Amino acid sequence: GDKEKKKTKKAKAGGGGAARAVLVILGTEAPEEEVVMLPPTDRSPKDLYGGVGDREKAAAVRVVRRREMRVSCPLLGRVRVSFCAERRCWCVDGRAWREVVANGMSVEVPLHERPVWAHALVEGMADQAGGAEGVDGKNAVVKRVGKGGGKG
Repeated sequence: GDKEKKKTKKAKAGGGGAARAVLVILGTEAPEEEVVMLPPTDRSPKDLYGGVGDREKAAAVRVVRRREMRVSCPLLGRVRVSFCAERRCWCVDGRAWREVVANGMSVEVPLHERPVWAHALVEGMADQAGGAEGVDGKNAVVKRVGKGGGKG
């Protein structure tokens, strides 16, 4: 699924050893199935996911689940994201993440008219395609122009 949130946390690998930074990523559809990986840096091994052991993953997830994070995004604005232990799910401002996703959201955007020159451009391309009209003509224009790679 899509990745909604990234957060770097340090966690000790089960009882001993030095802490190192790892990324805990929450997915859009199932945020409770966190993915833990090494940060992508020049020093990291090529296998960013396999380089983190099970105990280290569990410790990192525990650290992140104890935190409340303030997130700002274009669709939701400024929200608080936290793990609700009683409901065993990630919540956005107290609402279950899955509920927020399931309900969707409405966003109003301004409708802009097509520029005057755009109609003339499409008509001019249709004329070049042999005067084709309608959907078939426009499809022919798109196919002709869309092939790319040099001279038409």
